[in-house]
Amino acid sequence: MAQIGGWIADVLGAMGDAATEQRVRKQVAALAEQFPIYAGRLRLGVEHAEHARLV
Repeated sequence: MAQIGGWIADVLGAMGDAATEQRVRKQVAALAEQFPIYAGRLRLGVEHAEHARLV
Protein backbone atom coordinates (compact mmCIF):
# COMPACT_ATOMS: atom_id res chain seq x y z
CA MET A 1 0.00 0.00 0.00
CA ALA A 2 2.83 2.40 0.79
CA GLN A 3 4.29 1.84 -2.67
CA ILE A 4 0.97 2.60 -4.35
CA GLY A 5 0.59 5.75 -2.29
CA GLY A 6 4.11 6.75 -3.29
CA TRP A 7 3.25 6.36 -6.96
CA ILE A 8 0.15 8.48 -6.55
CA ALA A 9 2.18 11.16 -4.79
CA ASP A 10 4.87 11.03 -7.48
CA VAL A 11 2.37 11.54 -10.30
CA LEU A 12 0.42 14.25 -8.48
CA GLY A 13 3.64 16.00 -7.50
CA ALA A 14 4.79 16.12 -11.11
CA MET A 15 1.53 16.74 -12.96
CA GLY A 16 2.05 16.68 -16.70
CA ASP A 17 5.58 15.25 -16.48
CA ALA A 18 5.55 12.46 -19.04
CA ALA A 19 8.77 10.91 -17.75
CA THR A 20 7.35 10.51 -14.25
CA GLU A 21 4.10 9.08 -15.60
CA GLN A 22 5.98 6.59 -17.78
CA ARG A 23 8.24 5.55 -14.91
CA VAL A 24 5.26 4.94 -12.63
CA ARG A 25 3.41 3.02 -15.38
CA LYS A 26 6.39 0.69 -15.75
CA GLN A 27 6.67 0.18 -12.01
CA VAL A 28 2.94 -0.55 -11.71
CA ALA A 29 3.18 -3.03 -14.60
CA ALA A 30 6.11 -4.78 -12.91
CA LEU A 31 4.09 -5.10 -9.70
CA ALA A 32 1.00 -6.32 -11.55
CA GLU A 33 3.05 -9.05 -13.27
CA GLN A 34 3.53 -10.62 -9.85
CA PHE A 35 -0.24 -11.11 -9.55
CA PRO A 36 -1.47 -12.59 -12.86
CA ILE A 37 -5.17 -12.56 -13.59
CA TYR A 38 -7.07 -15.77 -14.10
CA ALA A 39 -7.02 -17.43 -17.54
CA GLY A 40 -10.65 -16.56 -18.40
CA ARG A 41 -9.82 -12.87 -18.31
CA LEU A 42 -6.89 -13.37 -20.65
CA ARG A 43 -9.23 -14.76 -23.32
CA LEU A 44 -11.23 -11.51 -23.39
CA GLY A 45 -8.56 -9.95 -25.56
CA VAL A 46 -6.48 -6.82 -25.75
CA GLU A 47 -9.38 -4.43 -26.42
CA HIS A 48 -10.42 -4.76 -22.76
CA ALA A 49 -6.97 -3.69 -21.53
CA GLU A 50 -6.31 -0.64 -23.70
CA HIS A 51 -6.50 1.70 -20.69
CA ALA A 52 -3.49 -0.09 -19.19
CA ARG A 53 -1.36 0.04 -22.32
CA LEU A 54 2.28 1.05 -21.80
CA VAL A 55 3.35 3.86 -24.07
